[in-house]
Amino acid sequence: MTRRSSSRPSKRGARPASGRRAAAAPAPTFLTPARKRELSGAALVALAVVTLVSFVSQGGRLTQWWVGLLETGFGWGRFGLPILLGGIGAWFIVDSMDDRVEQRWSRPVGALGLYLALLGILHLGLSLLRPGIAPRIFKETGVAGGAFGYALGEGLRPVLGAVPAMALLLVLAAVSASFVAGLGLVGGAELLWRGLRQGSTGIWQRRDAAGGLLVGLRERLPGRTFFF
Repeated sequence: MTRRSSSRPSKRGARPASGRRAAAAPAPTFLTPARKRELSGAALVALAVVTLVSFVSQGGRLTQWWVGLLETGFGWGRFGLPILLGGIGAWFIVDSMDDRVEQRWSRPVGALGLYLALLGILHLGLSLLRPGIAPRIFKETGVAGGAFGYALGEGLRPVLGAVPAMALLLVLAAVSASFVAGLGLVGGAELLWRGLRQGSTGIWQRRDAAGGLLVGLRERLPGRTFFF
């Protein structure tokens, strides 16, 4: 007596294909790179607004502590900090609108470099104008560039000297400003060279008028002693 072969399919491995697709589908992520940039930008803008309001009204302990901290760290540069924070925050928000993964860091990094260079310039400039005052007094009293300006200026002064350090910081500020403007290093150098050339040409063309002005001034004030 022969057995009949069963025509029913085997139950092993008969899982539906829809289950496999559901298991392979990635879980949705809420914090995409664009979303992270947007939230970071909103936080920076909020911090800029709080800082600006703290400068106007210092009625609370928290605002007094925050303003005192900024005064010690940044000196006179603290008044430009809301512009820096708000600008970088707005850049983050605008950059997050295209949902691209890559980020263009040239402008925010340039803004930060420009701000730090200005802190060092404030410190060195005031120390050159007031040579009888110890530079650490500027840091302790929260004037000029504060603690950051003191660290940058006094870090360059022993190596380069005060005037070359000032020149280096001016170059750094110009390069950073070119990145903020979207020109880049080459475009900023071309713009600087064009401005210097036009300025020197204008001065050379007006040399006769300037010389006549100095001669006339010397004739009108004969009792004065001039360097020319």
